Amino acid sequence: MADGFEFFSLYNTSISLEGNVVLENCQLGNVSQYSGVRFSCYGENNELIDCSILRCQEDPNSYFDQLFYIKGQLTMTDCFFQGNSLPLCANDGKLTMYNCVITNNSKGIELKNSGSVELYNCTIASNGTAFFGTGNLNLYNCLLWNNALEYENVTTYSCIIVDNADNVKVKLKRPSFQRGTNSTDWSTADWSLEAGSSCINAGVFLYFPSDKIKTDIAGNERISGNSIDVGAYEY
Repeated sequence: MADGFEFFSLYNTSISLEGNVVLENCQLGNVSQYSGVRFSCYGENNELIDCSILRCQEDPNSYFDQLFYIKGQLTMTDCFFQGNSLPLCANDGKLTMYNCVITNNSKGIELKNSGSVELYNCTIASNGTAFFGTGNLNLYNCLLWNNALEYENVTTYSCIIVDNADNVKVKLKRPSFQRGTNSTDWSTADWSLEAGSSCINAGVFLYFPSDKIKTDIAGNERISGNSIDVGAYEY
């Protein structure tokens, strides 16, 4: 287990998760100018908890450039994936995300080969591309808001989908309205909910693994009302 590490401005570096590896309270940012895979993930039970993945840029001259090569199993809980032009990929493995915020990426999650992705109570907003590629993608109690392109064959369960920046009903506290990495305010955005949000009590508890997750991304208890809220934040 690695706790509190910061990986910034890496050059010509690749990190391998070989199974039963846990990174907690870590930050990965400004990874650029290196063609290929930044993280390789093999084996089972690899986890990222309370981690931030920020401003990772792809090499425009590279044919094969991605943030994660997932061959095994990776679980991300209470993580931020923001401001990246480099996609987070599930190649032949499984990616599961709980209470994660995926916003203002020019390329979001890419599914390649036989990779599969399951997202529970995540907020996916203002991305240039939310999901793309082939594979199995299931979303549970997620908020999809103001994304330019979403994967057509995604299966959603009790999700709220807003294809523009209309914030009248969703009532996000301080969202970033401009899509992708060109937004100037994504790093100061607040994706939590305000009173009267259509996300409050709109989720289905059946679709949330209460045996694993007790709080939202901000540490608030799930559930605070009649039912679980949609998205990464509980009001």
